[in-house]
Amino acid sequence: MSCIVAWRRAVIEGHHQEQSVDATTLEEARSALLWYAHAAGGADPFTDHIVQVPVGELEEPLFLEALYRIETAVAVAWTLGLVESLPPPEDRADFEALADLFPVDGPPPPSIRDARLRDQTEIANKSAEWQSLTAAARKLRDERPGPATAIPFSRAFERARGLVWASSSTRWIEDTVIRV
Repeated sequence: MSCIVAWRRAVIEGHHQEQSVDATTLEEARSALLWYAHAAGGADPFTDHIVQVPVGELEEPLFLEALYRIETAVAVAWTLGLVESLPPPEDRADFEALADLFPVDGPPPPSIRDARLRDQTEIANKSAEWQSLTAAARKLRDERPGPATAIPFSRAFERARGLVWASSSTRWIEDTVIRV
């Protein structure tokens, strides 16, 4: 839930940057998101922090980290069997499908209640696969810097982090360590 909330907060900030939605509406959306996170039982420290930052004041590194939490969320959703597969690093997560799993304007779908963690061996194998993909994406990013290589690296990193987190005892996703 925290990953989706962080991503939604980044989307609000993106609308502000694009000036596609008026400031009052965006601030109302941020306040509703803050209420949602609190009503859902709280959020991780990162998400709790960025949701409280007023619209227009979210610094670029935090904005990007929040934006990429949707990639972490797709990995966690996979571990729970809520999505069948993870897209390749070149493709973004399905924003709409993930937002539908955790709507802010109503209860989650029944699939959330029925979600069960996949077998630990399956998660470990997928985690090893994504850590390898992350290492390859990092190497490519380092050899050819730019958005074309940075974005797939960020996606791979966040997905690997979500998979590692799901099979660890680490409480917060941002405390998860992956070695690539």
